[in-house]
Amino acid sequence: MSAPKVSKVQNPLPASVVSKHPCDSALTDAQLTELLGMVPSARREDDPTGPVCGWQKTSTGATIGVGYLTNVSGGLSQVNDRQQGDAYYEALEVGGYPALAYNSTETAPVSDCHVAVGITDTVAYDVGFVVGGNRAGKQDPCDVAKIVAQDVLENLKAAAR
Repeated sequence: MSAPKVSKVQNPLPASVVSKHPCDSALTDAQLTELLGMVPSARREDDPTGPVCGWQKTSTGATIGVGYLTNVSGGLSQVNDRQQGDAYYEALEVGGYPALAYNSTETAPVSDCHVAVGITDTVAYDVGFVVGGNRAGKQDPCDVAKIVAQDVLENLKAAAR
């Protein structure tokens, strides 16, 4: 299977929109409440790709992660190259920006899904969603990951104004 073709970013956002930590800027309390039914404590992490924030609803295990890929110089194209061997991947758009949905182990994601979005040709962000135990088999993780990706994009666009 060949890698999906990701398009170039047509209306890039300023790279500075990802200068804050995702725990401070990616999602609002209202968005977290809509997605998880509450605002869990944010878990700050940093990994080789850049800063990452995670929110987990302890009672169900539902988890949202957002990472700003500030140390990935090739942006979405580099993510695409790295994920092309995954069990599931699909080129798509989020709010008019090129994106890639992927899961490393499930050809039809049922437990978790990631969506990476290119906001410039060299800067991207990645969101992940893990389905909570109470929604296992009832909720498509990629559908929720796309909603999270759209929410993050709207917040980044607002930061660019």
